[in-house]
Parts: sequence; C-alpha cells; structure tokens
Amino acid sequence: MVGVPGKYKGCETCRARRVKCDNQRPKCKRCIDGGRECAGYERERVFIMATVDDAGRCSSHPPRHVSSSASSSKKGKSVTPERKKGKSTSSEAKKSKSTSPEGDVMELAAIEPLAPAWDDLLFVENKGVTYLVQMAVLQANVQSIGKGKKKDNAKVALTPYAPSGLYFLKKGRELEVTAHSLVSLSSPDEDNGSLNGTFTFLFDHNSSFLQEAGQPTWELNQDKLSRVRKAGPESYQYFPAHHYFVRVYRQTAVMLALINKKTTFLSEEAWCTTPWEYHPKSVLDFLLDTLVLLPGVFSRADLITPKQATLARRLEAQELLYDCLAVESQLDGWYATLNPASDPAYWAAYSADPSALPASQPLPFADAFSFRDSTTALALITYWTATLLFRATVDRVHAAVCAPVLEDFQNMYADLSPTLQIDTNRYRRPRDYAARICRSLDFAQGAGVQVDALVAPLAVAHGVFREINAVSADGALEKLWCEGFREKLVSEGQRVAQAVMNQRWVDLGQF
Repeated sequence: MVGVPGKYKGCETCRARRVKCDNQRPKCKRCIDGGRECAGYERERVFIMATVDDAGRCSSHPPRHVSSSASSSKKGKSVTPERKKGKSTSSEAKKSKSTSPEGDVMELAAIEPLAPAWDDLLFVENKGVTYLVQMAVLQANVQSIGKGKKKDNAKVALTPYAPSGLYFLKKGRELEVTAHSLVSLSSPDEDNGSLNGTFTFLFDHNSSFLQEAGQPTWELNQDKLSRVRKAGPESYQYFPAHHYFVRVYRQTAVMLALINKKTTFLSEEAWCTTPWEYHPKSVLDFLLDTLVLLPGVFSRADLITPKQATLARRLEAQELLYDCLAVESQLDGWYATLNPASDPAYWAAYSADPSALPASQPLPFADAFSFRDSTTALALITYWTATLLFRATVDRVHAAVCAPVLEDFQNMYADLSPTLQIDTNRYRRPRDYAARICRSLDFAQGAGVQVDALVAPLAVAHGVFREINAVSADGALEKLWCEGFREKLVSEGQRVAQAVMNQRWVDLGQF
C-alpha cells in the first residue's frame, strides 16, 4: 500500500457537475464565467493497494475480467459520488446549471470584444456557435417556469405587470434582488449579422427586506448581509453574473439608497472597480460610481441640520458642505464629459409645425428631449433625479452653516471662505429638474430603456409637482401628466411580460 497525492482533476464544482475544468488557480475560470462559486481544489491522499493475486493491478485499476452483473450495475449509476469534504457544490453553482432541450449543458459566454453591460445587443457563444442576442430586463413575479415536451423549452408564467412603488430598506438589512436568467436561441445566421436570440433577467425584490413607503420601520437586532456582498466583487466579472450585477442589482440598490438616504456597501472602491476588470464601463456606470457617495451625504445632513444652531453644528455643517461641493464637482465633470458643446448628448425635439409633433408630446412642458442613444437617455435621467435630491440637501446644509449662532455674539454669522460661497438660486430649482426628467421619459421608453429603471425618476418628479400643487394651484397639469405616464409604463411592462410568456426559454438559473 502506497500513499500518493491525488491528481488534479478539476475543481470540486466542475467535478460535481461532471464537466471539464480548466484547472486555473486559485479559482476555476469556467465557474466564474458562468456566475458560479468555485469550490476550489483540494488534494486528498489516495492509497493504492495491489497484491500478487491481482497480478499487480491496484484498486484504481481492477482486474480486466469482472462479472457481467457487477458491470451492468455500475453502468446504471449516474449519480455523482459524494465526497467527505466538499461533497456538495454551492447553491449558486446548482442554480446556474442548465440543460438544453437535447439534455446538453448550455453555458453561454460573452465573446470579445466585450461591450458594456448596458448595451442591449450582445454576442455570446455556446459550444463554439456564436449568437447575437438582445438583452431584456423586467421586474416580474415569476409564478412558474414549466417544462415543454420533447425538444420544446420552458414556458414562463408571470403575474400581471405592476411597477414597484418606493420601497424603504428595513433596518439592519441589505437589499436582496433575485433574478431568473433565461435565454431563447434560434439557429444563428452564417453572416452573424442578425438577431437570433434573447437573454432576459426577470427579477424581483425580496419582500422580507423591504417595506412600502409609509409603513412603520421594523427594528432588527442583527445585520444581514446580502448574497451579492457575501459573494464578493470578483464574482461579477463575467457574463451573465456581471450583467446581473450591473443592470439589475446595482442600479436598483443605488436608487433605493438615494431614496432611503442610507449608505451602501457598493460605495466601497472594490465594488466600483473589480466587476469591470474585463467589461468596459458605460457612461451610466461612471455616473453611479459618484452617486453611491450621495446616500452618505444625505444621512449626515439628516443628522446635522435638525440640531440646535451652535458653533459645533456650524463646524459640522461646514465640513459637510465641503464634501458636498467636492461631490458636486465630480458630477459637473461627468456632465461636461458626456455633453460637450461640440457633440451634445441631448437636444430639444422642437418642430415649428405643431402637426409634426408626436402624439406623445408632453403638453405641460415646452418640448420633449431626444438623446444620442438609450444609455445616454437613462444616464441623464438618473443624473437629473439625483441632482434634484442632492441640491435640495446642499441648500439645507448651506442654510445650517449660515444660521445665526446666539451663543457667540461676535461670531453670530459665519464668515464663509470663498469656496463655500455658493449661489443659492442654483440649488432651488426642483421644478426645473423634474421637468427635465418628464421631458426625457417618452424618448427613453420608445428607445427600449428597461421599464423599471424609469419608475424611481418618475416618482421623484411626480413628488415635486405634487408638493407644488399642495401649496398652490400650480403644477396640476404636470401632476396629471406623471400619473398618465405611469399608466404608459404599466402598458409597456405588460407588453414585455406578454412577449416573455409567448416565447420558450432555457432556464440558466437564478441569482
């Protein structure tokens, strides 16, 4: 009996799935590409035993002549043998396992040159065959994913579409967003020039982590980390995990963080860089890199501004105002890069002939906006939404700095440095930014921007006009327009949901 180290025959995840492993260290690239968690490599000592009776053949190579009954019983077993250590793969690996109608494992991979995740068209490869697929993302309550007969794939059953409301995270919890990844492929054309597939994320918030606006906040005794955070940023570098993180989780989490005024782990540098090690960033990704800083600013402002006007509060407010202006400088730089004078990113779709205006022209506003492309439209809508919330906060902080302090008569009023002297009129234009959001929504919807990404901007703009109308007779038309556009979003979401239910899909798993 001789003990020798066992051979490397693949990571534990690939061995459990009975697929070929590329044996890359420290984690298998095949697992990472498919959004799975690599269970790693663990060498066990294998004991080889041989006797004279076996003619020198060891236990790993049994005698050539075996009974037929024994051989037939071995052939009938297809279950993966369990191991004492690492015998089961991770839940993500199990969820990502999918089979094509013929029973073969389908593993899609994005092919180079890699494009930003916000591009709606994507080249993917499956077993050496290249497909051009269209990306689609929709918040949906998946009732069932049934299996078809013979070579037919799965049919999806969805509840009627309804845009999500404004949610608030429960204390001590992080956002959980589950998503089914589905693909529908047709025979690829030889010229690779036409669309021959659709890749869809059907996602939904985990209701146990959220509460509707207006409900009392639940106190929780312990923090619960989301599955995304536990997996780490390196788990979202490759398709389809990268696209789930960028188009589903991050966009949803950042918008909720802005509304909640709560910091998020996505503001950490690793979460702003590591997932894009291979895929390039879009203009929207660069914007979100800055917007993840705003929830921390909002929460600090909510702690400082309600305090009594003292010198200590003034110093805290001055420090926060410095930070606000630094973030504003980053946002101004992003906007200047996106919208140079020589190549504007958007323009007013104005026509001298009123009959030439589209039927969806927003009547309460001067004219609608047109954009360079759909990603630019969503980026600017997100920018104006965040700017509306941010500048209202800056105005409050500036007022706290300038408030008179009675405890120090000689320094009752703050002597502001030039860097803190701002034009307050610039920060008191919520109606202007709300109008810009509304003037952009028609183009965004028509250009195919994912419906759920427009819900929060519309709600923020609607809130501005509702507040204006509550204190005056103004803003009634704008408020009605927002309510009408929400109905259009419902119709568009239902149209996409119906298109999903009309197709047959291969379920690639769940994130």
